[in-house]
Order: sequence, then structure tokens, then C-alpha cells
Amino acid sequence: MGRDRSSVPNNFGTRSRTDSYQSNPGIGSTRYGQQPQYGTQGFGYQGNPKSQAANAIIYVFRNLNFDVKINVIDFDGKSDADSFIDWLNRVDKMLAFKSALDKGRYRSELVWMITLVIFYMLSSHVVLSESDAQMVGRFRLGLAKRIQDGMILFSPQSLSEIVEMARGVEAKLKPSGYSSFTAPTTITTTPTLITPTVESKPAGLSALPFVTIVGRHDIWGAKYRTVSGVAGPLVILEKVKGPKYQEIVNIRLGDGTTRRGQVLEVDGEKAVVQVFEGTSGIDNKYTTVQFTGEVLKTPVSLDMLGRIFNGSGKPIDNGPPILPEAYLDISGSSINPSERTYPEEMIQTGISTIDVMNSIARGQKIPLFSAAGLPHNEIAAQICRQAGLVKRLGQTENLMEDGEDDNFAIVFAAMGVNMETAQFFKRDFEENGSMERVTLFLNLANDPTIERIITPRIALTTAEYLAYECGKHVLVILTDMSSYADALREVSAAREEVPGRRGYPGYMYTDLATIYERAGRIEGRKGSITQIPILTMPNDDITHPTPDLTGYITEGQVYIDRQLHNRQIYPPINVLPSLSRLMKSAIGEGMTRRDHSDVSNQLYANYAIGKDVQAMKAVVGEEALSSEDLLYLEFLDKFEKKFVSQGAYDTRSIFQSLDLAWTLLRIFPRELLHRIPVKTLDAYYSRDATN
Repeated sequence: MGRDRSSVPNNFGTRSRTDSYQSNPGIGSTRYGQQPQYGTQGFGYQGNPKSQAANAIIYVFRNLNFDVKINVIDFDGKSDADSFIDWLNRVDKMLAFKSALDKGRYRSELVWMITLVIFYMLSSHVVLSESDAQMVGRFRLGLAKRIQDGMILFSPQSLSEIVEMARGVEAKLKPSGYSSFTAPTTITTTPTLITPTVESKPAGLSALPFVTIVGRHDIWGAKYRTVSGVAGPLVILEKVKGPKYQEIVNIRLGDGTTRRGQVLEVDGEKAVVQVFEGTSGIDNKYTTVQFTGEVLKTPVSLDMLGRIFNGSGKPIDNGPPILPEAYLDISGSSINPSERTYPEEMIQTGISTIDVMNSIARGQKIPLFSAAGLPHNEIAAQICRQAGLVKRLGQTENLMEDGEDDNFAIVFAAMGVNMETAQFFKRDFEENGSMERVTLFLNLANDPTIERIITPRIALTTAEYLAYECGKHVLVILTDMSSYADALREVSAAREEVPGRRGYPGYMYTDLATIYERAGRIEGRKGSITQIPILTMPNDDITHPTPDLTGYITEGQVYIDRQLHNRQIYPPINVLPSLSRLMKSAIGEGMTRRDHSDVSNQLYANYAIGKDVQAMKAVVGEEALSSEDLLYLEFLDKFEKKFVSQGAYDTRSIFQSLDLAWTLLRIFPRELLHRIPVKTLDAYYSRDATN
């Protein structure tokens, strides 16, 4: 680059003792971005534009509305490039992020980084015939609005996030013979006035990503025709500059259609991309791939309630497009464990076996274990129709039906379902009036398999927005997670990874956890996310990797039994293998009723004894049973036919279900109800007891 070995490295350039810059603009070695080098037209022989640039930067810090005032040191006005580089380094040291102890200084660091990135970008597009004064003028004019928008729109998680973006500029930018910005006809030395106002904020403030501020698509928008292979849902690219893990790419086929993909693996200049819409029609001659520099984000809005979307989040209900209130990363943000609130208040499903014996707490994750041919879709639809929050009105124990006061919403995501199932859900929600509080995502069986990997994440991102930004209590139902696991296995096989048990990838436990662990409640936030994932067990095998790993992550399970289904009992929920680990925190006096826990324990005990007696009867015959055994057989029969069994449109409040349970327990004399305290028996055992 024309520098001698005595060069001294700095953050924003190299201060050379010989000051031997080449005549053409080049790329320097920097910490945060690129420092263009100039020769005969170098930095400032026309009114010292370096001073103009420095004044513009100083003006930003001294005039924008920070929480604290930042007095940036003045530039000495010297015309040599080394002085300007030294000044940049001194300002950077003064605004070191490690000293950002308050919000104002954090914002000043942000403005500093945006300023530098814009400067590098503009200077890299300098036209050889353009004067330095024109370049600095473009810099200032671009700086004004972009710094305003940057302050408003961009919320980085860390300085490293900004630095990584600036380093990407350093790797990508190249001098070109054209300018992407309009040079002003006249240049003044007065810095542009920057006055952020409400009117100056662009529409959808939280929705616009940082790329709209610094023209990142212009920087990262290189297009490639370097497809070297296609394997299942994957496309292999070569000679790609600076690909990033999980970066979104736009793929344009020869016929003009556009598809989206995501970078799965990076190896030098090679990248493996999974295509969400499938790889059919992709070739190595006409297919063009463009890297966006962005992760996959989905638009979210409160208006998504009552709407139907496909697995990629696009509306399919012939309604108007969603006006997004924000664009959120579908991978979500990690929740600080210390900020999590323990799940408590109960969500009522209207199904007795769940509400009484496997109560679901707000913020809990509890799956439904089903199998092929069982009515898990009907149960899921019933839960959507009937789910609500248990509330008490004054001194009377009662249920307040869901409405606007409850802020209750449902996000339903179906993966790999056939058209008949999709139509069933849409028709059921619409006919029963529950659609207005449901957001429905449908990935059909004939949709690309790879789309199933992003469908639950888009659904959960929507749920997080509704819960943590809109204050709603959201119930997320995901069906069928077995289809999701199969899609994960397909991608793993296409990548030729070492398979785990039954061909599933070894990281499936971690992958499932990234979905299930997004349920919960956060301290200081009104809303909550409760998850009910539904999965079908192949061959009714509960040891299959998908239900097995799911059971390790979630907080219980609801087991749908084939034998009960064959006996025409609906819903066929077997309470013995079912479990809710957080039930104890969601029930009891003040939340449901003080006898809830004791009644549940007694029902479990009597039902288990009844099943044992039933097995013994098959061996020794009914004549050999005692009178006490016969009571348990009677209880077993009535429990399954009256308590477990209920109509698909039969809604029972928790209080109605508890009263029904007491009706069954009265089959036994008081002395056989060992798990219920005497005080509770005195209050509820009598047939005349009022609740």
C-alpha cells in the first residue's frame, strides 16, 4: 500500500511517518471499518475538508438530544491525513464502550459507529473527478437524517454487533467509479442542522432494520452465479465473499421466480444454503444468489389476530397485507433466567381430565403425546375454543369467560398437515367465533419440508410480541412436532451429518429446546406464553426420540390413549401416564378451589386401584372380588364414562369438573378416601354441600 515498515497501527488507520499514500483510493487496515487513502486529491487541499468532516461529527455529539452531553475534542484543523486519523483515534478512546455506564453514553457510542460506517461507505464511492469538498458535503448531508434514524431505529445488543457490521464494511467495500449518492451542487462549511422531531421519524420505526440506515443492501448486495451443487433442500455455493452463519439469501431462478434461503454452514468462500421453498428448478447457469447481510425476520402486528398465514408467515386468507409494527428475529432473544417468573395462575381448557388432574399453569410448556389415527386435532381445536383464564368474582368462585378483559390470545401452528386437516381447523375456528383471537399458521404436507423448520419459530416470535409487547396471555399450540423433527432429520441427512438414534441428528435435543424454552413469563411484563406442542408417536412408541427428548425438556405431558379411543371415549386422555409438574403452583385456594389438589390425588389413587382390580378380575373372575373391590370397579367405569368422556363442544368450568369429581368419590365411604383431609371432607363430601 506504499507504507514503510515504521508504520504505527491505529484503530482508524495507520499513521505513516512517510505519508506515502497512493494516488488512487484504496482500502486501509482499520479496527472498525475502512480508512480510504488519498493521494494528489487527498484529504484536503480545498478548504481543508477534513476540518469540515470533523466539524460535522463534533456537531452531532454536541447537538443531538442525548441523556448526557458529550463534549468531543476539537480537531486541530491540520490538513495532513495523519492528524485526522489521530483525531479519530482520540475520539474513539474517549468514547470507549467499556466506559458506557449510562444510556446516554451508550447512545453516543452508537452514533459514533454509525458516523464512521457512513463515512467509510461514502468515501469508498468517491468519483475520481470529485473534489474532497464534494465528498465531505455528501457525507454531512447523508449524516444528518441517517444519524437521526439510527438513534431512533437501531437497538444493538452489544458493541461487538456494531463492530462486526463495520468489519463487514471493511471486507466488502471497494472503490468504484460511480457514486451512489447525489453530490450537492454547492458546499458550505456550516454543518447541517440536525433537529430530530416526531415528524422526521419514518413510519414503522421499530420495523426498519439497520440496513435501511447505512445502505447495507448496497454493500452486501453482491450477486453470485456460483451454484456448485444441490442436495435435497440444500444449495452449495462457491466463491462467496464473507458469508455469515444464518444469513438470509435471495435466490432468483432463471424464470424470474424468487425464493429465500438461509446459510447453514460456512467454510471459507463456500456456503451451504437451505432453501425454504424447495430447490426444484435451481441450476448453476441461470440461478442468481444475493446475500442480504440479515438474519431471518418476520413482521409482527396486533392485527395478526384473526388472520391465517402459511408456514413462512405470508397471509393466505385473501385479506389485506399486514402493516408490521416491528420486524423480529425468528430465533427470538434469550430470556435472562433471573428475570423469569415462576408459572402460576391456571389456564382452563374446559376439559375435565386436564383441568382437574393435569392443570396447566400460565407460562408452562406441556405436550400432548398422541399417535396416528387419534383425535389430537379435535382436542387441539377444542382447547382453542374453550381455553381461558380462571378468575374469581368477589367471594364467589366462578369463571369469567374470555374476552377483551382477559387479554387472552392463541397462536396455532400446524406443520405437515394435509388439506383436510387445514380446512378443519379454519372451518372450526370461524364457525365457533374463536377466530378473532387466533393467529393461524399452516404448513401443508405438500409445502416444502424445510419450511417446517421455520414455522414454529415464526409462530413463537408472533407469540412473544403479543405477550411481551402487547401484554396478552398467549397459548401456543404446535402440531405436529413429529413432522418438525422429520424435517430436521432430512436437512441433517442432506448435510451428510453423522446420524444419531433412528437417523435423527445428535443436536435435536438442543434444537427442540430452542423452541420449547421460549415459553414462560418475564418479570415486569404483563403477558405470558404457554405452550402445548402436539406430537404423534410412531407406532405408539413413547421411547421414540421425538417424544423421549420432548419429555426431558417440557414440564409434563398429556397422554392420548388408543384403548380409550377404541372404546369410543372422547377425549381419550389416559390420566395415569399424564403429568403436569407445575400443577401445584396453579391450583388451590385463591386460584381455583381449596379442595382441588386433594380431589386430584384421590382420583388418581382410586383410578389406579380400579385398573389393578380390573386386571385381577380378568384372572380370578368377579366372584372372587371383595365388596371393596367392586366399589373400585364401579368407580372405574363411571370415571371413564362420566368424567373422562365429554362432548367435543361440552365446556366444563373447573368448578363444574370438581363437583363432578365429588359425585364420583361419594361412591366410596368416607373412610376409604385416605388422601383427602377431614376438614375438606366435612366441607365437600356431603351431598348437600354448597360450593
